[in-house]
Amino acid sequence: MNTLGIPRRAVAPLVAAGALIAVPAAASAASVEPVLQLGNPTCADLGYGHEIKFDPPSAGSGSADGVTVDMSLADDEFGKLVSWTASAPIDAVIVKGGPNANAYVYAGESSGDTGLHTPFNGPDNYYGLSHVDFCWDDQTPPPPSGENPPPPVVTVPLAQPAQPPAGELLGEQIVAARSSLRGPSGCIGTTVRATVKGSRVAKVTFLLDGEEVKVVKGAGSYAVKSSTLAPGVHRIKARVTYEAASHTPPRAPVLTFQRCVKRTIKPRFAG
Repeated sequence: MNTLGIPRRAVAPLVAAGALIAVPAAASAASVEPVLQLGNPTCADLGYGHEIKFDPPSAGSGSADGVTVDMSLADDEFGKLVSWTASAPIDAVIVKGGPNANAYVYAGESSGDTGLHTPFNGPDNYYGLSHVDFCWDDQTPPPPSGENPPPPVVTVPLAQPAQPPAGELLGEQIVAARSSLRGPSGCIGTTVRATVKGSRVAKVTFLLDGEEVKVVKGAGSYAVKSSTLAPGVHRIKARVTYEAASHTPPRAPVLTFQRCVKRTIKPRFAG
């Protein structure tokens, strides 16, 4: 499932010298569309507490925190492709190359995928592969529509005796909190809307390019007209705070998008 609502096989255009350049779709597409992340993002930057990093990015296996990832490399007409399988569900994969990175975020988690690549370097090739990060957390995503299993619980045992008198509780049940950020990526249209959904969300603070723009109680959304933004890349950060009883630390996922402006270039005639 695509957490950010990007159409299948659509690749985010790049902006260079003020002109809009269309980028071709990859020959072997991943199951979700990549989201451009500026600079050198880490799993922690995306809000995930666990990471396996392949640096240098050679084929093989890596393990951390009880999870093992097997990664292989291949080539298509644009450059290097990454394929992987994991022993436990993965939330996101960061494929770094050139000045930025592509983030592949799996809404329902994933145990494997193929066709991941770095951002495009011009219209006909990817940037060289620098490293690959596999990210996950300790949260379980919401079940598919129509399924309503009970929420995951953690039992915190109390002191002895192990068998309390009738009517007393043996432990406290803590229901975990979770959330997801959704919105457009690439060259956006007239309005950009970032939406946080989840359970046990106390409040969400939205920041646009580092400045606080909106605070909502519980889950919610923030929208901005693209005409009010300068051309180029922008970020919406959703700082999510959960109910204290959930014992869940805050998260701050980031949505990256672009306002692309077409520029008419007058032809030059020799003479």
